This record gives sequence, structure tokens and C-alpha cells, in this order.
Amino acid sequence: MEKLQSTEVIFFFLQVMLLLFFAKLFGVIFRLIKLPVVAGELVGGIILGPTIFGYFMPLSFHTLFFSQPKATIALSGIFNVSVIFMLFIAGLEIKMPVLLKNTRNALIISLSGTVIPFAAGFSLGWFGFHAFNMTNESIHLLFALFLGSALSITSLPVLSKILLDLDLLSKNIGTLLITSASFGDFAGWMLFSAVLALFPGNTTQKNFPVVVMILLALLFAVVSLTVFRYVLNYLLKRMGKFFGTDGAICLSVVLCLLGALTTEYIGIHAIFGAFLMGIVIGTSNAFNQASKQIIKRFVYSVFVPIFWISLGLRVNFITSFDISIFILMFSAGLFSKVIGGFIGAKLAGLNNRVSIGTGLSIHAYGSMEIILGLIALQAGIINEQMFVAMISMSVISTFTAGFFIKKFFVENSFTLGVEPQ
Repeated sequence: MEKLQSTEVIFFFLQVMLLLFFAKLFGVIFRLIKLPVVAGELVGGIILGPTIFGYFMPLSFHTLFFSQPKATIALSGIFNVSVIFMLFIAGLEIKMPVLLKNTRNALIISLSGTVIPFAAGFSLGWFGFHAFNMTNESIHLLFALFLGSALSITSLPVLSKILLDLDLLSKNIGTLLITSASFGDFAGWMLFSAVLALFPGNTTQKNFPVVVMILLALLFAVVSLTVFRYVLNYLLKRMGKFFGTDGAICLSVVLCLLGALTTEYIGIHAIFGAFLMGIVIGTSNAFNQASKQIIKRFVYSVFVPIFWISLGLRVNFITSFDISIFILMFSAGLFSKVIGGFIGAKLAGLNNRVSIGTGLSIHAYGSMEIILGLIALQAGIINEQMFVAMISMSVISTFTAGFFIKKFFVENSFTLGVEPQ
């Protein structure tokens, strides 16, 4: 088996060390000035990447990150594992019993908060194709489908963290927001996975025709969420009995990777399998809160910083930033989510103020939007200007969603009196 040479190993360790150091350093700085840690990690990547370091010291930048191709490939592998586990953690946030308990109102809000942004994104992508500096007409339809998918998704990790920090997660309105976002995310990722499978430039190996691929993915999802849930519950109990918490954690990681490789083999991206396994494992009564916290802490301490700072290494944020593309993306995302959330909440019986707050709350795009954009960039569906605009929109929406949730559901306490029961 081919292995890394000593020099390549040294460069690989140096790359990972610098990424973690810069991510943590700027994350701490941003926490001290009361800004999101992920924004600091992203800034660390921008400084370490082609935007700053690569611009002022191009030779040193190239030597560090590109002079040893195998080390670069190994680093790319770490990044891909980071994406897999971030989606796995997002799946863990979804609680099936809560979904079933709040099905009616959550489905109404989710349907409206997903369909309207998708329609807005698809229309913008179809009629404004060239406004995004896109030139490949062969992907016109796929680009429109992608943009619709991108605007329809809400970042569960970001939304849940905001609600947790504001002590709203256990309240009715917090549960409703999380449940609505969960339904929307599940549908959005299914749709995006199907869009990615249709794209001729997708690097995922196609072992089946597209129709069979989608049917197999649906079958895998149904079996995982029904029959396999009970099998998993039994396995986790046995592992917990004989091996304790360590056994349950080990099994959950194995199943995460198993789900990822299953959907990758089917032809749907590996992230969908990881996301699905996260839902199934997070629902199990045998997977206790302590085990979940251990996995989340490790992922948030290592993989999440690597993910965010690595984004800064991929593109030049100065030369690739296009203000018109950013305004188009941000405006379409904000207004379509607010309108969709407002209409859904009104149909669910909430008053005007809570309905507006609901729409403003679910426009948090965060890391899920960036992961989706990254995959699209790697597949050739979008360009670097679009990717940078998506990162900018995701970071800013994390600020604005937190502000509006606090404004509508914490500072104005009278709105809590009309929470859906």
C-alpha cells in the first residue's frame, strides 16, 4: 500500500497544526468581542489563504499548501470527513418524537418556508442565470434547481445553538421552529442530492440509472427511519451494556460512515447518508445525552474549525467577491424565507408578530448552506463568485437570525403568551 513519505507527513502535520491554531486563535478573539466563533474561524482561513497570506507571500503559501500533492490530498480527506461529521451532528439535532408531536403546525410552516424560497431561488436562477456570471448553458436548469435548494434550507446547528443560548429550545416556539426547520432540511437535502445526481460533472460514481438511484435513496431513507431504528436501538443497548459509553460512541461513528458510503455507492452524495444516520441514532433511547455530547464536543472542537478555516484556503475573498451577486442572494434568501415563514405561521394560527418572527428566525443559513455550496462548487454547478456570496450570506444570516429571534421572542415577552400548544 502506498504511503506518505517523511517530508509529506511533516507538511501534512504542519498544515493541520496551522489550521487548528489559526481557527482557535481567531475563534477566541471573536468570542471575546462577542461575535460568532465560526466567523473568527473563517477570518483565520482568509488570513492563512490566498486572500492575505497567498497575496503577500505567494511562494511561501504555495510551498506550504501545494508543494507536496499527497499531503494536500490527505488534508482534503480530513476536510471531507469534517463535512460528513458536521452533517451527522446536524442529523442528531433532529428528534423524531418531537417531529411527530408537532407534525401539523410544523409541516405547514415547513412547507411554506421551503416551497416559497425554493420557487424564489429557482426563478432567480432561471431568469437571472447570466447575472451570476454563469456561462455554461448546459447546466442552466441544474443551476436553477440548485439555487432553489440552497435558499430553501435552514441551518439546524445554527438555529438550535441560537435557541439554546436564548433558553428557547425547550419552549413551544423553539420546538416549533426546530421541527419546521427539520422537515425543511430533510426535504431540501433530498432534493439537492437528486439534483447533484443528475449533474453530469458530479464525481460520485454512478452505479445505477438516475431514476433507480433516487428510488434506492428513498428506500434507504424509509428503511433507516423505520425498521433500522428498532434494530439500532437493540444494538446500542447491547453495546452500552457490554462496552459502556465508548461502545455506543464507536457504533455511532461506524454507522455514520456506513450510511455515508451507502449513499455514496448509490450515487447520492455521502453527506445524505451521514445526515440520515444522525437522525436515526439521535432518535434512539439507548443513545444517551452523554454519548451525544462527547461526539458533538469532538466534532465542534476539531472538525468544525477545520471546515470553517479551510473555506478560506479555497478562494480569494477579495477578487472573487461580487457585491451584485451577494445582494441578489441575500435579498432573495431573506425575503423569501420571511414571506414563507410568515404565511406558514399564519396558516398555523399564530399572530402577526410571532409569524414575522418565525420567518425571520428560519432564514439562518449557516454551515449547511456553505456545505451545499462547496459541493456545488466542486461539481462545477457554481463559480467562485457565487460560492463567496453564499459564505458571506451564511455568516451574516447567522448574526441577523440571532438578533431577530432575541428581538421577537425574548425581549418582547408578551409574544410568548401566544405560543402554539
